[in-house]
Amino acid sequence: MSKPLISVIIPTFNRAHVIRTTLDSVIAQSYENWECLVVDDGSSDETIEVLKEYHQIDERIKVYFRPSDRQKGANSCRNFGFEKSNGEYINWLDSDDLWHPNMLQFHLNLMKGNEGKITVTQSSFFYNEKELNKGRLWKENKKENLSMVGMIRFDIGWQTTSCLWLRELLPSKPFDEDLLAAQEWLFHCKQVYSLGIESFIFSNKVLSFIRRSDTSSISNTLVVKKRNPNYLRARNKLLKFFLDSGDSENIQIVLNSLSSLLLKILSHNASNQDLIEFENLLKKINSRKWFFYKLSKRCIIKFKLNTNFSKRLLLRVLKRV
Repeated sequence: MSKPLISVIIPTFNRAHVIRTTLDSVIAQSYENWECLVVDDGSSDETIEVLKEYHQIDERIKVYFRPSDRQKGANSCRNFGFEKSNGEYINWLDSDDLWHPNMLQFHLNLMKGNEGKITVTQSSFFYNEKELNKGRLWKENKKENLSMVGMIRFDIGWQTTSCLWLRELLPSKPFDEDLLAAQEWLFHCKQVYSLGIESFIFSNKVLSFIRRSDTSSISNTLVVKKRNPNYLRARNKLLKFFLDSGDSENIQIVLNSLSSLLLKILSHNASNQDLIEFENLLKKINSRKWFFYKLSKRCIIKFKLNTNFSKRLLLRVLKRV
């Protein structure tokens, strides 16, 4: 029986202190027909030396560098790694996270047993590598929430590392390189919309482990006030995607979920460019007055009217209406 090649793609930046255990978890896989492409984002520590060492240990581990003409960031590295990969199946993995030894084999068995196209298992958080099975789940995907609506509302979701993709179902540039957060949510929403939720096979088995620390990933060096505006940018992109598709129903679902999120975004100073883009989309959708009326009501309830933030936000709302 043929054993298809699986490409494991890892973006990394200054992870010399943790990437060894990540690569060890790949090498330890019971399924052995894989290649591991590690794409460095310009590390200034000893990450490159560690990667070269591991290439000598196992030639299935291949080291690449983000081209200088490509935008810096984990998403550029993920896309570049995808371009260089050869596998029939694709699995992304972050450079500080870990896999169960049966991660890849379980996914292949799940896919074949259910005639699925994409398989999704569970991830859990960990702080101590000796206690991998004690952390809370990243997201509990309940059966009743498995839908496009559930994806938009984030009632369901999964870590990039916990999903095995059939290559032919992926776009040429899976991750939006303009985003510093919410890129996985946007990518997964588009894929569920294009392929249908029935193409995804879900299992509650925990096979990937997400490290929690102050330096847990490339993107986590951003503070919350820099991440939140990206959530608006990602929703802008999804609104445009649905607008181009003529899907008014899903547009309304995105707006409903945004009315509460935008309070957090505005409180962390979203860029004028993103706000203008959002307002222009609302004009095209003809939902501007309704949305800002709903937003102002939420603002009054959440922040009361005795805070400077509430006053500033309501003035902004009134000007836009």
